[in-house]
Amino acid sequence: MMERLNRAKISYRLLFITFWLLLLFFAIKVWASWTTRSLCLFAEALRSILDCFSTLLSLMTLAAFPRSTRWTIWSHRRRETLIVLLLVALVGFAGLSLLGIALLQLYALWQQPTLETIAPIKPALIWLLIALLLVQWGLLLFERHEARVLQTGILRVNASHMLQDVWVTSGAILGVIAVASGLRWLDPLLTMALLLLTGVSLWRLLNWQIPSLVRQMVIAPEVLAKLAQQFEGVVACSHIRTQGMIGRLVFVQMRLLLRPEFRLAAKTIVDRLESRLRERYGAVEIEILIDIDQPRSQKLK
Repeated sequence: MMERLNRAKISYRLLFITFWLLLLFFAIKVWASWTTRSLCLFAEALRSILDCFSTLLSLMTLAAFPRSTRWTIWSHRRRETLIVLLLVALVGFAGLSLLGIALLQLYALWQQPTLETIAPIKPALIWLLIALLLVQWGLLLFERHEARVLQTGILRVNASHMLQDVWVTSGAILGVIAVASGLRWLDPLLTMALLLLTGVSLWRLLNWQIPSLVRQMVIAPEVLAKLAQQFEGVVACSHIRTQGMIGRLVFVQMRLLLRPEFRLAAKTIVDRLESRLRERYGAVEIEILIDIDQPRSQKLK
């Protein structure tokens, strides 16, 4: 149990650092877009909100882990659901506004190709964006490595989602370089492409986070109890709770009752059971509590 808690604490700290770094990156992108009046950078800043939101959801999920001995299943509550609705409303409103401005700007450039739609982009700003991109690449690769070491599905899902979006950020920076070289018409076109990718990214984010939002039991308790009792030394399996989506991410809680002579082998039994659950159900976050069966003579006393 303590090992599971330590893994959760390490994952939480890593996500906490990632969240604040992403907020810093978002603030720099907003400043850069405001300074240059580049719609492309505005759209990239809007898309980066999704990375912050993904990390925030993962943090909220892991925050419940240290209290999970009360048998509180890891999940999001009404507060998180409200945040999801606010995020969709924000992205939708800002995205439609940027799309309208991009169309107007593209029409204006078609009418007057020499129109100055953005401020000059200095090389120092481009190098700053490239530096942020490299830092984000390194951070997410480290997060994915730690997810494998700690065997934390939440960390893996968060890193995988944002690694896909890093490629979009790379394309946006290349577009900014092209706009700085004089291709002003490329700015509104890239903005429309980024808005489309932001919508896809939002859908993917919600789709990946659905297992944490789903509360119903996904695996029958008797199935897990029968599976656990196949291991030598397990007397009974109780307090079984599951949630999530099989094949995506499943949260499992259970309590095992072991024979006294298997007290020292408890960790081995738990590790084998966790491996069996992952083989059968894919990505699984597991919490297993151990009780030791008392001899009959002690029970009579």
